[in-house]
Amino acid sequence: MRSYVYRILSPFLLLLAITAAADAQISTIPQSASQTGFGGGLAIDGTVLGPSGRPVEIRVRVRLSSIGSSDRITYTNETGNFAFIGLPDGRYVVAVDKEKDFEPVSYTVDLLRSSYRLVVRLRAKPSTEMTGVVNAELAAAPDAARNHFLRAGELIRERDRRGAVEALKAAIEIYPEFALAYNELGIQHIILREYDNALDALAAALKIKPDYYDAQLNIGVAYFRQKKFAEAETAIRAAGKMKEATAAYHYHLGMTLANLGRFDEAEPELATAIKQGGDSVKEAHRILSIIYSSRGDEKRCLKELEAYVKLTPHAPDIDKLKERIAQLRKQE
Repeated sequence: MRSYVYRILSPFLLLLAITAAADAQISTIPQSASQTGFGGGLAIDGTVLGPSGRPVEIRVRVRLSSIGSSDRITYTNETGNFAFIGLPDGRYVVAVDKEKDFEPVSYTVDLLRSSYRLVVRLRAKPSTEMTGVVNAELAAAPDAARNHFLRAGELIRERDRRGAVEALKAAIEIYPEFALAYNELGIQHIILREYDNALDALAAALKIKPDYYDAQLNIGVAYFRQKKFAEAETAIRAAGKMKEATAAYHYHLGMTLANLGRFDEAEPELATAIKQGGDSVKEAHRILSIIYSSRGDEKRCLKELEAYVKLTPHAPDIDKLKERIAQLRKQE
């Protein structure tokens, strides 16, 4: 290997590269912010919420319109956030109106010397699977429990994770069969790095709903964050047996296998994650670049690095990444 930047000597060192972005706090303006080119210094950023009150986990198309200018399009990132930057004072319309599973929605925003933060709330179309699954779980909960759950979603958006945990516990106390709340509680404990509590909550969700794919996959994520890669692989593969594998499944399995040093197995999982998840799994590009570099496949390493830098222009080591790209281009 000719690159000191991407040399991986052990699974632990690989973990450092993998988790650098995963453990970082999300900034107010997403890294995937869309530059409008309108010539101003303001921004409209926000979060798109699904019918459950939680940020969407899929890429949602967001359109920005203004009088006298052509529309600008961006997409939410993996945490449901989006941003349009470079805006002057004026009136704008932010819309989500091309999603087959959701009703169209639009908001008018007036910018005057300051940026604006927006929360976009989506409603499911009556025929969608989301209505039958998420809304059915919420509908089964008593009103008081459901209100606590929705309040937890608001606290999460405000970055009050401790408050969200207490709200979710209150929902569960009222409705002990609230598997959806147990799963969300597990997620919050993972983010807070309280892994034993996370595993307890996720196990409770599975006890209520034995085929709960999300809860099973999150158990794998909890083990991964603890660097317990063998346990993570077992848990993630168990999730894959519950339903058709998603981008999140392939992504986390690929990351786990890479940390176990099983690059040949990790490669197709990460490639599939990118195919299914697109820009939402940008870290997969970085790890693939490491895998290809370890094989001396500089051409494919370059391709993945370029994709990663394009998607993550504010990475902490962006200068080193660009330097490495320049080196690889000279070798072509």
